Amino acid sequence: MKIGITGPTADRNLGDYAMYVNNVYDMGIENDYIVYSYDGSFTKQLELDYFSSFNLEFQLVQYNGKNTKNNTFYQIIKKILKKILKLNDGQKSYPTDLEMIKDCQNYTQVMNSVSQLDVLVVSGGGYINDLWFNWERRQDLFKIFIPIIAATKLNKKIVFTANGFGPFDTSLSFYEIIFSEIKKCEFIISSRDEKYSPLYLNKIGVKDYYSLPDDLYIVNEKLFNLPVNVVSEKYILIEMYGDMKVNIKNIKNIVDKYIQDGFLVKFVSFDVDPEASLSIKALGIPELEYVELDDGYLKLEKILSLIKNADLVICNRYHALVLSLTTSTPVINIIKPVYDYRYYLNKNSGVLDRAFNGIFYDELDFIFFDVDVFSGDLTNLNEVIKRQKALYDNPKYILNKSNLKKDRESFFNTHFKD
Repeated sequence: MKIGITGPTADRNLGDYAMYVNNVYDMGIENDYIVYSYDGSFTKQLELDYFSSFNLEFQLVQYNGKNTKNNTFYQIIKKILKKILKLNDGQKSYPTDLEMIKDCQNYTQVMNSVSQLDVLVVSGGGYINDLWFNWERRQDLFKIFIPIIAATKLNKKIVFTANGFGPFDTSLSFYEIIFSEIKKCEFIISSRDEKYSPLYLNKIGVKDYYSLPDDLYIVNEKLFNLPVNVVSEKYILIEMYGDMKVNIKNIKNIVDKYIQDGFLVKFVSFDVDPEASLSIKALGIPELEYVELDDGYLKLEKILSLIKNADLVICNRYHALVLSLTTSTPVINIIKPVYDYRYYLNKNSGVLDRAFNGIFYDELDFIFFDVDVFSGDLTNLNEVIKRQKALYDNPKYILNKSNLKKDRESFFNTHFKD
């Protein structure tokens, strides 16, 4: 079977690239793959590290849509035309599928490669929402969708693995356009949560979907078994990103507590973060280690080992929470607002519900909204960890994971095996 893959396949952020790596391993070495990408250099590194035994090629998607937001002359003309036509000055504009095709510099090449496919896979992630539509990554979002648009023109089967959807407060019209095209061909949608994604799927006209675990909740055993150095000492793992001037005080509070308790502390970044590296090293605390990245990114097998062997993970990133849950590691997830908290609660609370389905648990044992409040009072943390360990020991948690693995295997066998 020839399988195409689109999604955040070229993001150095572990939470993005690792999902499609795991998906390829689960789809199997017997298939042929074309991976659509927007960063040729990083995909070559991934090919070297993970895909040397696979028949896999990369197709770069080139997009040169003009960013008119900061073009003063364009904005003046736009305002004049709106006054002449008596249009609402606050009216947003939404690119159509044809506009994206027009601005794809190698669309013919993309179309030719899609024509060879038996199925196009839209790899999991949290990019179908306002955030990716509105920020500077918008062009990467369009590059992800261009192979999908090509697949709709060629009436190819399109399969979404476990994605998160929404919010669509300011981008609904755009996604309505895209999904109206997708619905014209054979398509399969799967959602990684039962929290808010079903609500947002309904808004874009998708009523039926498969319910699957996140693309990194069930990690392929071959990836788990890749060689990595294992640390024997007891340690706490911290992952944080953002303004390190704000974070550093909180990190030091946490480090001081656990050094007193006899632990080492390791700090890891899921993406390239020079500021974090400099800030952590500048503290000059011998018991605090900054985990260096290999070949310019955090490798999946490395973070799996770090999380699995930690006594506690304290993190911002959603996929640090996911990997902690799947390895039964106590975890505190300090979420950041994106406009508000819906974006993160959708996925973070969603994966907790998947893991502990049918078990009473307190989400606030895992999720904290304020890093200052959390790091300012660590006295109850041992009780929280005890409650989490009791959940991991619950037979229903183990059964849930087994059933989620079966669901994923059944889905992949149905759609990605000859």
